[in-house]
Amino acid sequence: MLFALSAVLRHTPCPPVGFSILKAGLNKSVLLSVYSSQNSREGQVCHNLHEKKIASYLSKIGQKFLSMYRSYGTYVAFLTILLTLYLVTPNYISFGYLWFLLLWIIGRQLVEKTKRRLWFPLKVYAAVVFIFTYSLSISPLFARLVSKFVKLYPDLGFDPEASLLVNVWQSLSILVVMQLYSYERRQNSDKNFSVSDASVSGLLGFLRRLLIWHSEKILSVSVFYACLSSISLSGLVYLLGLIVFSTLPKVSRIPSKVYLVYTGLLAVSEYLFQMICKPAQMCPGQRLYGFAAFLGLKHYDSGLWGVEYGLRGKVLVIVACTIQYNVFHWLDLMPASLVHEGKWEEPCQLFISSDQSASLLNNREEIHSSNRFALLFSKVQGLVGSSLSSSLSSGNTYQTSEAVQNVTKGLDEDKRYSFAKMWGMSKESHKWDKQRIVSLKRERFDTQKSTFKSYIIFWMENLFKLRGLEINMIVLLLASFTLLNVVSMFYIMCLVACILMNRDLIQKLWPLFVSLFATVLVLEYFALWKDGMLWLQGVNDIEMRCHGCWKNSQIFFDYCSKCWLGLIADDPRMLVSYYVVFIFSSFKLRSDHFSGFSDSDTYRQMRSQRKNAFVWRDLSLETKSFWTFLDYVRLYAYCHLLDIVLALIAITGTLEYDFLHLGYLGFALVFFRMRLEILKKKNKIFKYLRMYNFAVIVLSLAYQSPYVGQFSSGKCDQIDYLYEIIGFYKYDYGFKITSRSAFVEIVIFLLVAVQSYIFSSGEFDYVSRYLEAEQIGAMVREQEKKALKKTEQLQHLRRSEEQKRQRNMQVERMKSEMYNLQSQLNTMNSFTPINNASCNEGLRRRRTTRLYSDIDAPLLDNEIGSPAAASQSFEFSVADTKRNIPDLLFPSSSDAPRSPIRGRSEEFMLAD
Repeated sequence: MLFALSAVLRHTPCPPVGFSILKAGLNKSVLLSVYSSQNSREGQVCHNLHEKKIASYLSKIGQKFLSMYRSYGTYVAFLTILLTLYLVTPNYISFGYLWFLLLWIIGRQLVEKTKRRLWFPLKVYAAVVFIFTYSLSISPLFARLVSKFVKLYPDLGFDPEASLLVNVWQSLSILVVMQLYSYERRQNSDKNFSVSDASVSGLLGFLRRLLIWHSEKILSVSVFYACLSSISLSGLVYLLGLIVFSTLPKVSRIPSKVYLVYTGLLAVSEYLFQMICKPAQMCPGQRLYGFAAFLGLKHYDSGLWGVEYGLRGKVLVIVACTIQYNVFHWLDLMPASLVHEGKWEEPCQLFISSDQSASLLNNREEIHSSNRFALLFSKVQGLVGSSLSSSLSSGNTYQTSEAVQNVTKGLDEDKRYSFAKMWGMSKESHKWDKQRIVSLKRERFDTQKSTFKSYIIFWMENLFKLRGLEINMIVLLLASFTLLNVVSMFYIMCLVACILMNRDLIQKLWPLFVSLFATVLVLEYFALWKDGMLWLQGVNDIEMRCHGCWKNSQIFFDYCSKCWLGLIADDPRMLVSYYVVFIFSSFKLRSDHFSGFSDSDTYRQMRSQRKNAFVWRDLSLETKSFWTFLDYVRLYAYCHLLDIVLALIAITGTLEYDFLHLGYLGFALVFFRMRLEILKKKNKIFKYLRMYNFAVIVLSLAYQSPYVGQFSSGKCDQIDYLYEIIGFYKYDYGFKITSRSAFVEIVIFLLVAVQSYIFSSGEFDYVSRYLEAEQIGAMVREQEKKALKKTEQLQHLRRSEEQKRQRNMQVERMKSEMYNLQSQLNTMNSFTPINNASCNEGLRRRRTTRLYSDIDAPLLDNEIGSPAAASQSFEFSVADTKRNIPDLLFPSSSDAPRSPIRGRSEEFMLAD
């Protein structure tokens, strides 16, 4: 468009109004620097570098715009025409637009390529309509002539009283869009643009691959919505097609083509019906309205939303089929190495790397390093166990160090860390280096992350192949509590069969289950269709719905009985539950056809990481020093998930005061008491709680029958109050989080199922062994504490005996000293008595020496042994000496503390 405008401006005799302002603002004319054709621009030499840059920039913008319009031009035209159909009253002109648009889309889907003969008729028709409408607007004579043959409004959508723009905007907008599309095709007819496929890395490539995987699910949901939007013969055809095509593989292109052709015929016939319903007596209230409703032809309401609601189901199916067309186009552009060749396999790989060769090289290096790590770790683990046992017996450290050196002998010496260094090169020590242990824990953590990533990717790609049965069991349980009729009991019986039967037997019988689920879906669709047939409806003054029977079953017993038996279905939402059960069972049936995982790249990556799986399994007491944060989280989850489950069950048991909730509370309290026993015996004990929960579910669903009990408001004079004492309640329609809803039973069932699965897993055996070893270690540590305590007691007794012996020796020494003193006193008694004055003087002179200031100070030898001193010191009577001996040996409490041996020393005082 810029090129054409530039050519016009170059050949005009004078520039248009305002062009000088534009030129002054840009300093140079941008439009005059762009030439009418690319060849002329390339051939002419640009003397001005600024103009050359502008021309190059605009040329790139134009090429980018053409490239984008080549990818999305079809959808721009589709949305433009669709919006035009919504905004106008249905007429024959708009019917032509719809006809040629569907011819274009359906033809492209059938031939799997966009060709000129498919879209060119729409462009010609838009041009003819524009000329025709413009002629009607500018020529009243021509308008009066045409009105003689057909009504201008509403048959042609032309309003004579409206302005020209109001009449021509519809055809003008479509003509502009188609002209742009035609121009893009003409400009790019000899060019091959690099179309980005789904094999590119990044978010866009992943979203395209995800769309490749799930486009058929989008188509299935769209078809089911179209089936529900018109409960009639046309909807039944959709439903039958949905059941038949669900057994085909994902890469089959037949369903999208058949759905698109059938939807196109329905859309054309229903849009044409809007204009002929009154002449044909098929509008609401007319004679043949019942026949039109039987066929699925319905009259649209006036306005934008009326037409949109009438075409919504068809438009969704057309959009889903268009998505599948793009999906198959992307799949054809993908490399053969990323596309799966199996009939029942997924179309392509969901997760791919940016560089496959680098990925393969990294995988080889990872495998090599993981093998080395696994070898080292397993051998060192054995050495740790042997060293622990040997240290308990003999404590030989030389053999352990030598064994570790033999393990690390054949490994590379430039390894980031060496187990020989970690263990210790010296023969007299095997203490671990803390820095090296941190390095080992870091590598273990990295290995855990890479292994976890590989397993998660594998599980995401093969979820239904691995856990399709469990997903279907959950769907059956949810559908049972959603429907609350006899079909719920059938679903519960199927759930019981899935629990009791072997997985291989279930896989063989699964086509029978799918057939039964499809039969239930079709029968319930007939029940819903029968309720909408006018000639089968009788006179019914009762305004009652099936979802209100839970509290009115006694009043409307016959109607509620038919609702419970499935003979009446008055709510299209009930079909959603039947459809979900059927479609999930068909997904499992499709996954059961898959033979193995050998051709999957994610399976090969997962197999390459199997050798690193020991970092997730090895929860042992010997390797506890290597544990990472993930190991502790796993241990906590394995050990305390049972506590969480039992706590939730105990809380559930206190929500209502009845016998069934009391049973939950009793199980929780008893199992809390038997926690260690349950961790040892696992499902042998825990299965009783699962059986009780399942029995409660079956009995609760059976109680929803109108033949048993009725709704009670809690009055004690009603017999149904006894059922509430037991714990049976009439459930309200839909899921509500209350103490009397089905949500409680579902949550308990899921919690118990998860705990049972954990008990049956192989990893829990490692946890059990670790818990047993830790329990034994705790017992050993307790015995060691007791032995240490006894040792401390014996040492305390020994110290007490030693102190007692020392005291006895001290007493003996004092006894001997007292004996010597008594001997000396006896010796002094043999001397001649002296006078009293000399005695008193000597006593005063002896007291001045203050011998009683220190009780442990002995008598000086010179005072005893010297004759001169003896003649002066002992010139006192024997009676005074005997009185003063206690004061000399035992001072008063004010001068010195009381001696512990005073009581015994008093026995040796001299008597008169």
